Amino acid sequence: MGVPNNIFPEMHPEYGKIGVMFHTSRLSTPVRSSKIAILLSLIFLLALSIEVRASQKIVNSNGPIIVSVSNPKDSRGELVYEIQGEEQKDQPVVAGTFVQPSPTKLPQPKYPKSHKKERTSGNITVEGVVAQNGEFIDAKVVEGADPDFSQRALDAVARYEFRPATLDGKPVAILTRVVVSFRIW
Repeated sequence: MGVPNNIFPEMHPEYGKIGVMFHTSRLSTPVRSSKIAILLSLIFLLALSIEVRASQKIVNSNGPIIVSVSNPKDSRGELVYEIQGEEQKDQPVVAGTFVQPSPTKLPQPKYPKSHKKERTSGNITVEGVVAQNGEFIDAKVVEGADPDFSQRALDAVARYEFRPATLDGKPVAILTRVVVSFRIW
């Protein structure tokens, strides 16, 4: 439909109501403005139905902490701790009062354009260290095989900021997992 060249109020021949009629050179009969509004509303609802979402979830459990077995020092040389898992019950527990890190900035990852077109979804699990200064460092993908989703997840977690974990009130580095979910609704 082109740009209307004649817009004026008139009586609709079928409905008997006064409204704005659109006359264009391409239409043989006038189109009432409410029909255009309905059409635009349907297009808008269709656009909403293919909403793209990417979200993230910090995966930390509660429990005693240990010096990380898999990653005892980060790239800055800081000692790294982690929550003791079932398979690590033989590791010595670190004494003291531990407080988990809390996120202060979690930027949304960008949805890859190729996956928007294909309408694909996926989860990427990233493991990294929340450093003593609150930065998320040494990130690596531990679950999820798609290279586009993986790269977008790594780009996002590189910008994360946290209030660091503390042990007896002093900041410590802690091994953390983040699940980044890419969904089309």
